[in-house]
Amino acid sequence: MNRRTALRLTAWLAIPCLMTLMGGCEGGGGGGGSAHDFGDNDPNVIACLGDSITEGYLLASADSYPAQLAAITGKTVYNRGVGGSRTFEGVSAVGTVLNRYTPGYLLILYGVNDLIHGASQDSIITNLRTMIQAAKANSTVPIIATLTPTYDSHTWVADDVIALNGQIRTMAAEEGVDVADLEAAFDADASLILVDGLHPSASGARVIAETFAVYID
Repeated sequence: MNRRTALRLTAWLAIPCLMTLMGGCEGGGGGGGSAHDFGDNDPNVIACLGDSITEGYLLASADSYPAQLAAITGKTVYNRGVGGSRTFEGVSAVGTVLNRYTPGYLLILYGVNDLIHGASQDSIITNLRTMIQAAKANSTVPIIATLTPTYDSHTWVADDVIALNGQIRTMAAEEGVDVADLEAAFDADASLILVDGLHPSASGARVIAETFAVYID
C-alpha cells in the first residue's frame, strides 16, 4: 500500500473515531466537534476560500474539491475560490464570507499564486494567519491546507512550495489549528495534477476533499 492510499484510508477510518464512545470526533489542534462552541454559526455549513484550485479550474463543477467535499460530508459547502487570487485577496474576502454564510468551518487553500508573483513567504504566512484568526474570532473552525505539488511548466516554483508548506505547518501549530496536509496526501503522485503542472485533476480534487474531511465532524 502506498503512502497516498494509506492516508486516504486513514481519512475514512478517522471520521467515525470513537463516535459511539464519545458522542463525536474532534480533530487535533483546535478542530470542531461537540466540544466546539460554534456560536451563531452553522456547523453544517463549510466555506472554502482559495484560488483556481478551489474554484475547480478545468474541472466539471461536480468535480471541484468543494463539490466532492459536500458529497462526502453531507454538509452545505460554499465554493469561494477565485482564479488567480492571492492571500491578500483572501484577507479582504474573509470577513464577508464569514458574515454571509456563518460557516461552522472555513477551509483555506492559498499561496501558490503569491509564490508565482514573487511574494515573500513571510507575507504569505502573515495573510494566512490573519484569515485563521478572523475565523477563530468568529467561532468558526479554520482548517489550513498545505499546497499541492507542482510539475512540468511549474516545476520552477516546486522548491518554494515545499518551503512554504513547512512554514504553514509551523504557523498552524502556533495557532492551534488543523492542517489538511495536501503535500503529504498527494505523495508526489503527478497523475493527480493536470498537464499544466499546477491544477489538480478530478482525482486530485477528490484527494483534497478527503484530506479536509478528516477534520470535519
